Amino acid sequence: AKRTGQAAAPIAQASAISPAYATSTASAASNSANPTDVETAADKARTFATEFATALERAGFSEISIGKDGQLWHVRAEPRSWRKNRLDALGVVMAHWQSLSPYVDTPVAVTLTFLKNPVLQARTNTTCLQYFVNGVGTCNESKPFAFKDDPIAMESDLQHVLWYAENAATQFLRPDIELSPSASYTVGSEFGIYDYSVGISTGVEVPLYKGLSWQGYHTRLVTETDDFKNPNHYFRRVGLGEKTARGASMFTYTRPVYKNLWVEAAHGALSSSTSGTTFNTVWTSSDSKLKLSATKGTYKQTMFYGFESLKPSFVTARYAVRPGFWALSMTRGRFLNNDEGYQVMSSHTFGDNRIRFFYRKTGPGNFQTPNKRAFAGFSITMPIGPKESYSLGPVTIRGRDQYSLGLETKVQEKDNYIEPGYGLYPTIRHGLNTDVGDYDRGDVGSIEANLHRLIASIREHSKK
Repeated sequence: AKRTGQAAAPIAQASAISPAYATSTASAASNSANPTDVETAADKARTFATEFATALERAGFSEISIGKDGQLWHVRAEPRSWRKNRLDALGVVMAHWQSLSPYVDTPVAVTLTFLKNPVLQARTNTTCLQYFVNGVGTCNESKPFAFKDDPIAMESDLQHVLWYAENAATQFLRPDIELSPSASYTVGSEFGIYDYSVGISTGVEVPLYKGLSWQGYHTRLVTETDDFKNPNHYFRRVGLGEKTARGASMFTYTRPVYKNLWVEAAHGALSSSTSGTTFNTVWTSSDSKLKLSATKGTYKQTMFYGFESLKPSFVTARYAVRPGFWALSMTRGRFLNNDEGYQVMSSHTFGDNRIRFFYRKTGPGNFQTPNKRAFAGFSITMPIGPKESYSLGPVTIRGRDQYSLGLETKVQEKDNYIEPGYGLYPTIRHGLNTDVGDYDRGDVGSIEANLHRLIASIREHSKK
């Protein structure tokens, strides 16, 4: 069968080993042995596939399929317990393949998914994998891995696979719980050196169908300073501060529609007072450096006087100056509170952590953003909790995949009075702009720039 799509680097083989990309037809011709041998080989492959799927389920994966396309083995799995970083998940699968597979010289393609849509594929064989783990950067002068991030090309590859085990360990209606702090705070304001309002946020995701899920979260107030406790204080009047209440509650549907082009639709409550519909699209260039995204939404916000119509509509262009480490982006359009303007950002990634510096100028918009204002600031993003989720029966529990803290200040103004609400995004916790792109670390360029993380993961889980 002919494979189309994004070209992959060749996986060199040891002597007398069939090419990693041999077609099914060629393989069938070379394996035209007597029927008894073929049947025995098929039974052996089926038994191995079942056992390997069971091992991956114990390791925290779901929707597991194991099969072959000619000489090429395929492993497709959803890293349900490995949501912090996709390279950790890939390392777990590769470590299991290295230790459990009896097919020493046979190539394998591992495809990771999000809500059953393919998001990353890595091809190798045991010989090259061993070289890689031992610190050898090449395998017979070729890269030890060939990666794909084009979902359409991956789907095309998987159409020709003969599955021996398929969709084992379903994740349908199995909740994933995510815990994190939730905080509002001010530093050096006219009301004091430091004020805060802190709560605990409990997020829930429930997979429903391929690409479809329900997600939401609830926040419970834990503690706050006196200025936040007073409901008539300025902080509370402008919308700052945590409270015990339901937050988001929405259905989201995500799918690829063309080469490196994804779309997403979300409907429901964005917060306890805002509900409506959002449409997102993301396209990434084949070299992973340029990413274009667009957001358009229609929301109604409940106010004391009635409803406020919110119609965010903006586009973002992101260029990876150094893939996996440094990116520049610009967003322009109408933000959540109907304030029109732009934001420029420089984003610097260090493994699971990121620091962003930004300048933003928007407004006027609705009553929350009545003026034209400019802000400059920074944010620090980090994961909370261990890499692997904790499993409790059908439920997984983990810390927040990415939690952000930051500061901003007004610029080009005579005062620095707190004015929140400018330049806000209609944020969806899990979906196209987060999990599909692995928080902007899931493209081939970023993956290849951080292969040391993959080596570390394989070594760690090979010891278990």
